Amino acid sequence: MTRVPSVINRLLSTPSDVLADKIRHRLWSFAEKRQTAPAGDAPPLASPWVAPPSNTDTAELEAILDRATRVLHGHIEIFGRGIPVTGTAPDWLRDPFSGCTWPLVHHSSIDVLDLGRPSDARVVWEISRFQHLIPVAQAFTLTGEHRFASICLAQIESWIEDNPPGVGINWTSSMEVAIRAVVWTWLLTAIEGSPSLTASRRALIGQSLWAHGEHLTRHLEHEAHSGNHYLTNAL
Repeated sequence: MTRVPSVINRLLSTPSDVLADKIRHRLWSFAEKRQTAPAGDAPPLASPWVAPPSNTDTAELEAILDRATRVLHGHIEIFGRGIPVTGTAPDWLRDPFSGCTWPLVHHSSIDVLDLGRPSDARVVWEISRFQHLIPVAQAFTLTGEHRFASICLAQIESWIEDNPPGVGINWTSSMEVAIRAVVWTWLLTAIEGSPSLTASRRALIGQSLWAHGEHLTRHLEHEAHSGNHYLTNAL
């Protein structure tokens, strides 16, 4: 019973706009768990961007190509540690450091701070930020070799298949959703012009980006003293 007054006091001291966003987040989580209808069609992605002439020096080009080639060969680096990738893409739900796999349930049902789970959610989130593909997309822009664009698209497609909207560890933090959307948008811009970026792939990724945006509007990380999470949501 001692918790009741403290909860009431916390609610009374919470700014009304923050409280409204928290209520919206709870209501949408409740509705999403019962939602079975697929998301509507997303508008098409914007088209072609032409890369400016490159003035990349030889050493920098070699460094980019080395990092990109390592990804193609199944090696990515997270928090300074190498992670081997079997097949086309990482296991998006598995923490490679602990070997723990997060459950594929609605994001509101996952406790990322569960002390009984020997896994740091930030490891899985970092992989799903897709920042390891930035040098790969750069390599395509600099060389025009379509193998670099192909692996970018294959990994994005794999992620979409394994992470339905609102389901799983990779939807628990809206900041992570926002970062991933920004990185995907940059990657697609960088690999524009590759024949691997077909109309069907554009539609698939565009629909997922639309779902990312919907998620952010429903689950803003708005606090009385909002910080980097809320700022990232706004991007």
